[in-house]
Amino acid sequence: MTSFSSKNEWLKTLSEQLSEDAWSDGLYLFREGKVSGLSFFENLVSAKVDQGNKSFAVHIKFHPSRRFFQWVECPCKRHRKEGGYCKHIAAVLLTLGQESPELVDAKAMLRNSPKRRASPSPQRSYTERIVGEIAGRIASAAEHVDGLKVSFLLNSKATNTIILNVDQQAKLFAKIQAGDRKRLPASFRRLENLPGELHAAYLFTIGTDGQLKASRVLALKSTLATLAKKCFHFEIDCYALSDERRLQRTIFGLNTDGDNIALGERHVRIDGAGFMAVEKLDTKWQKEPCTISFSDDEAEELIANNFSRFAAQAEVYLTSELARLDIDQKAELRDVDVVEQDGWFHLSAIYRIGARSASMGELIRERLAKQNTFVKEGNSWTRLPTIVSDFEWRLDADDRLILSPTELLRLQQELSYSGAFDDRQQILAKMLDQSSTTEPPPPSALKGSRIKLRHYQDEGYKWLWWLYKTRLHGLLADDMGLGKTHQSMALMCAVYQDNCSANKETRFLVVCPTSVIDHWLDKLREFAPNISALAYYGSKRSTLVPSIADHTAVITSYGVLLRDHAILARYEWDVLILDEIHYVKNHRSSTYKAVRQIAARLRIGLSGTPIENRSEELRNIFDILVPGYLTAPPNSRSAPIDDDRLQALVRPLQLRRTKTEVLSDLPEKVEDTRHCFLSDEQSKLYREILATRGQEIVSKLYAKDTSVTYMHVLTVLHMLKQVCNHPALFYPQGRWNSGISGKFELMREILAEALQSEQKVVIFSQYLKMIELISGYLGDIGVEHVVLTGQSKDRGQIINRFQTNPKVKVFVGSLLAGGIGIDLTTASVVIHYDRWWNASKENQATDRVHRIGQRNFVQVLKLVTRGTIEERIDALIKKKAKLISTYLAPDQNLLKKLNREELISLLEI
Repeated sequence: MTSFSSKNEWLKTLSEQLSEDAWSDGLYLFREGKVSGLSFFENLVSAKVDQGNKSFAVHIKFHPSRRFFQWVECPCKRHRKEGGYCKHIAAVLLTLGQESPELVDAKAMLRNSPKRRASPSPQRSYTERIVGEIAGRIASAAEHVDGLKVSFLLNSKATNTIILNVDQQAKLFAKIQAGDRKRLPASFRRLENLPGELHAAYLFTIGTDGQLKASRVLALKSTLATLAKKCFHFEIDCYALSDERRLQRTIFGLNTDGDNIALGERHVRIDGAGFMAVEKLDTKWQKEPCTISFSDDEAEELIANNFSRFAAQAEVYLTSELARLDIDQKAELRDVDVVEQDGWFHLSAIYRIGARSASMGELIRERLAKQNTFVKEGNSWTRLPTIVSDFEWRLDADDRLILSPTELLRLQQELSYSGAFDDRQQILAKMLDQSSTTEPPPPSALKGSRIKLRHYQDEGYKWLWWLYKTRLHGLLADDMGLGKTHQSMALMCAVYQDNCSANKETRFLVVCPTSVIDHWLDKLREFAPNISALAYYGSKRSTLVPSIADHTAVITSYGVLLRDHAILARYEWDVLILDEIHYVKNHRSSTYKAVRQIAARLRIGLSGTPIENRSEELRNIFDILVPGYLTAPPNSRSAPIDDDRLQALVRPLQLRRTKTEVLSDLPEKVEDTRHCFLSDEQSKLYREILATRGQEIVSKLYAKDTSVTYMHVLTVLHMLKQVCNHPALFYPQGRWNSGISGKFELMREILAEALQSEQKVVIFSQYLKMIELISGYLGDIGVEHVVLTGQSKDRGQIINRFQTNPKVKVFVGSLLAGGIGIDLTTASVVIHYDRWWNASKENQATDRVHRIGQRNFVQVLKLVTRGTIEERIDALIKKKAKLISTYLAPDQNLLKKLNREELISLLEI
């Protein structure tokens, strides 16, 4: 490299003359040793430049005076397009200056050679320079085997061989003299440049076998008879598809599969005739077979779509026979009939096809036999109605479609969805008119029950009854606190009453989280005492198996169902109720698969949890409730189900009401955030954790190429939150009075005020030790209270004691254990001692108090410590609220949704 660096004049001149990118890229290739095989022959310099997995052969032709280059050549795309210097030529020039300084007169050569980024004029294009080099100097020529190139040997001092493609040959033939032609191969001597211009085309004909065929041709829209006799294979009268007037044209078609035709980009060479200009050829047209045959169905589709696939590539010509064909795009619907029989629906329709009438059944059978989408009648093709062609239907002996209630509902939804089927409005109107349920309303008086329903609950109950009588299934997704359990129990009472009237046994299966089994049992005993209920769970449940047959309702958990699904699947259930159905939203889980094995006449899912709008989870839930409903039938051609269409399909099988929509009589709920400050003791602990554990994680978060373990972040955040709660959480034997907590003092003030006004209070915390501290404080000051955590036994008795005993003033519970499936309506104050990572969990817990049965104004207080992580969490929850709360899947942990910058804002001092 030293010898090169010393040649500053050469280096400077190169850098001035080359474009910036050619200079820098060429210098890189040179320094990396990508130039090899540098050779000299007379005035021609050749070398190879490697780049990636490609090699580029570079040639540089010196003028005999060696004062400038006559031409430079590189096969790369840039050089071919722009001329001048590319990075490969630059790399060779740099190598030339390094290894052969005696050849180099840098200033003169580069001054008289192609300049940087020079746009070659038409007179000095690469092809023109090559043609100029050859013209008048041909020693001999030979045609390549492939017919697309010719090699020329020049009669110069340097015996050079140059290869020309078809386009270059055409330009050369315009320049060479008669004497030069004698040195060409015999097949070239009579060639000439012919007038006119060819264009790519497809010629469509109908063969003697009746099949539609397409020939790839080069066409000349003129009647040059002498030219046609000399070089064209055929001429034909046809219609140009692009001409709206369909004027008959005479074209001369040149087949592209002959051995005597060679195609370039802008010229075609016809052996024995010459060269003719051709429009730039479409790549797809060039790759198509020379002759293509089409089946009847393919032909009908092509004609119906006006040959659009081929017209996009080239001109399309049709024979007179094809141009006269009549493609009727639509069959005329004449009549529709729907009949219900034994729980099944039979649908028939009559269409006009050409001059005849045909039933839907006939068309379906014809489609099955021929696999076609058109019906051919004489010289007319009629497209089958999409309602026939889009699905594989079952037919009865009378050629009518047989549909289950679920299939009928799916068809109705498909028809009502925009663009689903042709004639959909006429078919849908007839179906809705004749297939609407005529089932009697549910019993107005539920014998043996004590259930009193509000107006919206009565509507939900009637909807559930409609599902039951029409053998459909559904999802009751009312807001928490609106009485989904009461509506479900009303249905159970109605079904039980209906079966008793018919002397039939009744069986209900309720599957729910373990924490609400007692809740279901208590509610049935209180409101539906005529329904005998069995709680089937626990380690000794094997002794309960014989009792299943003796009870009308069996209540079990998802965990028990997973282990005992074979036992529970033995029975025929009238109604299967899946409470908190989002617990089994994961279709890969074993519990999900176990639930699907339980058969029932009616499957109801209950979910009031605010859930994210995840289409996949919604599909999974409905695949449990209505297997196959969202799965297209075999061989369906219907479009994939997008989110909007998914919502349209599930709408009739889903009932969702919010409190604001249906409740005008629920007492007011006011939410308030109460702030406090860290005590000196808390502040010291907080700073120590941030300065040690927190700062380590912040450093990793700033280094974006370093991964940060979620559990490490979570551990530090939990430590900081516990400091905000109480310093005693860090003492092995700490009690409520082991240290001072600003938040605990705030809670004591709120609690004292509430108890003095004779209000019951519910306190939630996510930390078990914090619950112990609060419970210890209440015990020390003599306040009767109950505690509920995930470790609590006799859950039902704990809740009942708080609800019914006026002396029990406070309920202290963990957010998860006390947040679902219970009533705490005797309380009117809710304290969220510490903030959860998602608002929906807190709201879910609050709704244990603010729900049906609540008669008092409800005050919800959220305690937040100023200047700490709690204040930042509160701000993030408010900021992200719209993003993390919508529909049908449990709200996820907000922490997992935070980016690095948001995590840094939580942990940075």
